[in-house]
Amino acid sequence: MSVNRTLNPLAIILGIALSLLIPVYGSGQSPQPSTSEAPPKAIAIEAEHFQNKGAWKTVANGNGNLMVDVVGFNHISGEKLLCLPSDAQGKAETPITIPAPGNYKLWVRYEYPVFCDASFAIEIHQEGMPPARFQAGTINSPRFALGMEKAKAQHDPASGSEGLVEEVFSVEGLKPGKATLFLHGKKLDAKPGRAVSRNIDLIWLTQDIGDTWRVQYGRSNNLYPILDAFRDTTGARWEARIKNQGKEKNSFSVTHTYNRLPWGANESNFARDIEPGQ
Repeated sequence: MSVNRTLNPLAIILGIALSLLIPVYGSGQSPQPSTSEAPPKAIAIEAEHFQNKGAWKTVANGNGNLMVDVVGFNHISGEKLLCLPSDAQGKAETPITIPAPGNYKLWVRYEYPVFCDASFAIEIHQEGMPPARFQAGTINSPRFALGMEKAKAQHDPASGSEGLVEEVFSVEGLKPGKATLFLHGKKLDAKPGRAVSRNIDLIWLTQDIGDTWRVQYGRSNNLYPILDAFRDTTGARWEARIKNQGKEKNSFSVTHTYNRLPWGANESNFARDIEPGQ
């Protein structure tokens, strides 16, 4: 991370909180766009943060998941996955809070080698309402692959499976308040090269029914825009502190680099008109 000064050179104290802030489920909200219209409500859930995992296990990237990018992190949010082996069955659950009434789209991101069965089910339970249940990860499930604008069941590039995939489901008539999110996995038919472990990265529930976020974030990240949308729903994970030890008022910008698209990012209004001593 680099800090740019706009006036005279100063002695700068830049403290960075190294602890990762765990998002509060149900409280995340998409960033305010450059219009007067309020952004769609959204909930961001890291799969590894499910409270009751059952037979599902948290696996760090490179410690048991299917696809490890030797160049860097395999574009995994939080660098961890929630995994259920193909020869196991289990149920994981976590509480969420639906922020507003209405219809939503549920996006789930997971690892998927082509032509394999990685099937699992997602359920949303609310008191007084029938459960919403969706089947994901099947051989015939339509999914978005790395950089693809249209969903289809199998993405088989010449270079082999690359990156994670996303599936989307329509959820109608949710009511605001408490709900429970479930992941169900059955024992799969263990055919060689066919059944694989269920490795879930994230679940994103949004009221952006028209998928405008794909256009918005796709301008700077055409490969996996969902990671940026999910990040902004989750909110800040790092904290930076600057102290102006000079004699004049100054402003500062911060530039940081991802190990993925977008490779560089600049926050030009990080700290404006900081008085000396502050």
